[in-house]
Amino acid sequence: MKILKYPFLTILLISFNISAQEEIKFGVSVGLEKIDYNLTQTAIDGGFGSAQNNGGDDPNASATREGSMSYMVPAIAFDMKYGAWGLSVKRSEGDDNSLMPSSGYPYVGWSRDDTPEREETSFNFSYKFNNNWSLAFGAYNGSTDVDYTEAGRDTAFYQDTDGTLYSSYFWDITHTGNETADSDGRYLAAVYQNRLSNNLFWFAKAGYQQTDLDTAGKYVFYEVATANPNCEDAAIFGACLTQAQLDSFQVNETGVPGFGWDIDYAKEATGDAAVVGLGLVYVLDPKNTITFGYEFKNFSYDAGKLNLSWAGQNEANAASVGSVNRDDDIALEESADYISITYRHQF
Repeated sequence: MKILKYPFLTILLISFNISAQEEIKFGVSVGLEKIDYNLTQTAIDGGFGSAQNNGGDDPNASATREGSMSYMVPAIAFDMKYGAWGLSVKRSEGDDNSLMPSSGYPYVGWSRDDTPEREETSFNFSYKFNNNWSLAFGAYNGSTDVDYTEAGRDTAFYQDTDGTLYSSYFWDITHTGNETADSDGRYLAAVYQNRLSNNLFWFAKAGYQQTDLDTAGKYVFYEVATANPNCEDAAIFGACLTQAQLDSFQVNETGVPGFGWDIDYAKEATGDAAVVGLGLVYVLDPKNTITFGYEFKNFSYDAGKLNLSWAGQNEANAASVGSVNRDDDIALEESADYISITYRHQF
């Protein structure tokens, strides 16, 4: 588990168990969480493909897009308490019908179909100063896995003798692949609680979280030249190509028209977030409680870095190999809202 890469957590966990020995009190919590997750990023373009090299539109003209997924999942947590110290581990998994927009992404005029799955794990330590104030700190990992297909069309133009641009033919393009977005964070928060009645308490927390966000993916970039039935030669005879003419240069060794590239990419960024939360705790008896909670995180990331490479799949474009590395205009943003109801039993 990536979250264990933070050595101070492992040390605390070991020392906690040694010092607590037989005096630890154990608890288990089960509940439901409503999670609204948002991911914002700019479409990736390495400047490859026949569409751009043969008069196609410029995909870089696309704008940054925000994707979101909303889902309700069961969550389970285990905790231990020893005096003023506490430790808990929480895990949740869920999925939704889509993450990024179904139209206009990654480029204007394109369509997208994806199936996201997300999981979250957190290790939480706490120290209680008195009946009202406590300090919470720990580590968090959130991972989103998305299988997707994107489809769009670029236009190849020719310029007439009078300077007028005409549509000659089209490039029908698909991206089929998988992308992951992985967040590893460290946080620190102050928590205040107070009694509303004998059995009802309220609490609030405010804190800071630093997170490393890495997105990576592999996909197949595939394009096929398609004739434009409405093309007009105007003053340039032969500017309109038939499908047979297009296929004469794009049919690969398998006999199937089109060009394909294998794409690998990775983006990384570091960000900060304010973490705020509110909640109510109802005490059923000394060993059983019900908690209603709300938490919000909104991250601001740095410019980030992109590493992208491509390699032609077919005989016709096998020599099309390259890579791009840059650290500008790589937008990565995250935010998440959590609404939860949890039942806890202490053994």
